[in-house]
Formats: sequence, C-alpha cells, structure tokens
Amino acid sequence: MSILQSLKTVSASRPNHQPALLARRHKLIERIHQQILAAEAKQRGQHAIQTVRRRIKNSETGAVIEQEIERRIQEHFWCDHEGHVFLELRYGARRLEFAKGKTAIDVGGWNDLIPTLEKLKQATGLGELDEQLTSVAGRLQQQLAAKKAQKK
Repeated sequence: MSILQSLKTVSASRPNHQPALLARRHKLIERIHQQILAAEAKQRGQHAIQTVRRRIKNSETGAVIEQEIERRIQEHFWCDHEGHVFLELRYGARRLEFAKGKTAIDVGGWNDLIPTLEKLKQATGLGELDEQLTSVAGRLQQQLAAKKAQKK
C-alpha cells in the first residue's frame, strides 16, 4: 500500500472566520501562556522578554518597515507582605471578575503559581471563562460606541 492510500481523505473546507468567542478564548490562552513564561523567568531571577513585530512608517520616504522589538512581559501576579501570591487575569486592559467584585486569585506560594496558571489555561480552553470574556468584551464595545457617538 502506498503512503497516500494509507491517509484518510475527506471533503472539508476551511471556515472563513472563527466565532468571536473562540477568538477571545485563544487570545486569553495566549496571555495566560505569557504569564507562565513570566513566572518561569521570575523563578530564574530574570524578566520575561517577548519579541514583537511593529510596522513603522518612515516620515521622510513614506515607506513602511517591519521591525522586531523586544519588550518585557508585564506580570499580572504579585506577592503581598505576608508572602501570599496573587494573580489576576486580564483581557486587554480589563481585569476579569471571577465573582462579584473579586478579580484576583490567592495562589498561595510561588510554587503554586505555574500550576494555577496551567489550570486557568485549561479552564479557558474548556469555555469556563466565556461569561467573563463576553462581559468584558460587551463593556468594551459599549465604551467604543459611546466614543463614536461623541465624535458625531
């Protein structure tokens, strides 16, 4: 049997776009992964660095140049004076609420931070944070609509 005949072939087409909720989930999962990298770097006594591509327009020639810039990943976790580590999830600049008025998670110690982030990453993939993501996105859309109405 040839290699091509051993493969399972199907008639399928790639969707044009994914639903907004799935895009939000993937964005949050990526941000949680960045926090895992930041936590690992913190344990090594370093800062997590991310390489970002920026498009910069030359004011003289008008040419657009893509440039890679290194930037530090902002940590969304901290330690209080008693040694407790706290963590908050952010979607953009907004903090996610896990319960009414509660935006932070008491992780415990530094050794529990990465496992907690892994659990949150898994919960996001399973859709357990969809309500919070929808709420934050709805507030953002309302603010953008209000700004747009002000300009008119």
